[in-house]
Amino acid sequence: MSWTTTGADAATMVTGLSALTAVIVWSRNQLDHRNQRRLAQARRLWNGYIDVAGIHTWRLRLVERGADDPPERLIVEVVNDDGTPNTPMAHLLGQVIESDGFVSRTPSPEQYEYLKSLRRQRPRGYPVT
Repeated sequence: MSWTTTGADAATMVTGLSALTAVIVWSRNQLDHRNQRRLAQARRLWNGYIDVAGIHTWRLRLVERGADDPPERLIVEVVNDDGTPNTPMAHLLGQVIESDGFVSRTPSPEQYEYLKSLRRQRPRGYPVT
């Protein structure tokens, strides 16, 4: 055995070790990116198809119930910011309830900001994934 072959063998092993390390780092990076894409897709599937312009909000005031009213019946007034009645919005709320059969909760502030950012990024619609 000469020093040159020993040196060549050592260089081959070091090269193989660095290549193995590079493969491990690359694989880990790919896995992290895949997980991030899956998280982003999961958020989009929950939030991404709600058009911000289609989120209707109504300012409501609960009307006091009488003693003989059943607890499952709520009477609300649709009002403006200053507390005055808002007849057109009340009519729209009635139409939504008649057509959909329910009223949904509004998105949280974080979800609403996310929806607005999606709208700014994709003004022509949302991708189907």
